[in-house]
Amino acid sequence: MGQCSATNSHVAQEVHMQGCGFERQGSDFADELVGGSPSSPVAEHLELGPRRVTMAIVRHGERKDRENPTGWLQSEMGKQYPFDPPLTPLGRTQASRVGKELAQKCDAYSLVISSPYIRCVETAVLICLELGVGLCIDQELGEIFSPHYFGDWESPGPLRRDPKEVVAFIPRSVTQVGSLEELDGQGGFLGMAPEWPERDGKLRMAARVEQLFNRAALMDGANFVLVTHGDCVAACHALALAGSCGMSRIPVVSKVPYCGYTLLERVCEVDEDDIGLIDKEAQWQVQSGNLTVGSVDDYSGSVGLDDYSGSVEEQQAMKKTAQELVERKAKKQEDACSRTNRRQSTKILMGEVYKARFRQIEDAQAAFGGSASLQSWRPTSDQSQAVV
Repeated sequence: MGQCSATNSHVAQEVHMQGCGFERQGSDFADELVGGSPSSPVAEHLELGPRRVTMAIVRHGERKDRENPTGWLQSEMGKQYPFDPPLTPLGRTQASRVGKELAQKCDAYSLVISSPYIRCVETAVLICLELGVGLCIDQELGEIFSPHYFGDWESPGPLRRDPKEVVAFIPRSVTQVGSLEELDGQGGFLGMAPEWPERDGKLRMAARVEQLFNRAALMDGANFVLVTHGDCVAACHALALAGSCGMSRIPVVSKVPYCGYTLLERVCEVDEDDIGLIDKEAQWQVQSGNLTVGSVDDYSGSVGLDDYSGSVEEQQAMKKTAQELVERKAKKQEDACSRTNRRQSTKILMGEVYKARFRQIEDAQAAFGGSASLQSWRPTSDQSQAVV
């Protein structure tokens, strides 16, 4: 794919913290980034003519709970935020390494935009330090907020952190675009946090990437690095690959390693309509950063867009696999229900036994003077004679 154009290098200087006034624009920039109009102040930077836009979509580095699950859950931070672990030392190395690699792919990145989860924020910070750009947090790049990912059990702690706690992980050496005060009302960051339980998380993330790409095009061809989660990387890579190659079906991305990425690039025309990832007219140039694109034979839980992936035969195979999982789950629930019914029947039977025993006790108490306890009852001489 090569280096970004000289025009984009100029854009990077314009869009960088000091040149484009991110610090001065504050929430105005945030609004223009994801929802502004072409007549906005940011759009004043546009130059006539096509502009090439590059966007890298990166998965976070290795997370601490995967290295040592028990140790993480027993730690103070793990007890408080079990689903939001930081990076391992290896994960930090991976993040710095991918930052260097991205710098070789394009020397004119404008901004890093990150999911609010700490593993992503720490990855983004290390990439920022390698690229020399600022950082913005976008809640709509966050993990799919559903029981499928977090489990349906009751967590001992919150599923995500308060924005102020997230900001504490951003060192002063990295400029944060916008501030909590300026962005108040949006949860402290760009975008809105999804509500539990989320049903269309993969679509939400892919749509957000499209939105950010189109905003970058309006900003005179700014180049972004998005730090997010495996599903987002896989979905965007698969959709753009299908669009660029004119495929009749969406390929399955079967593996996204830690700090794996997809690099998307295309030329944006002046006054063009918003173009999606799968649109053929986009003519995406797609580059894989250690992703595995396979067939259903390699399928082991795709992290791509399941609803759009595969040929008819592959879809049928995956539906069969899904049906088998459903049947196993139903059988498990049936067995659990059967055990519950047996326990309930035993309780009912024992209950009848206890009731009969209590009636015997009551009859005995009535016969022998209403003693509070048969254990403490001792017959008087008259009662002994009566018994005889």
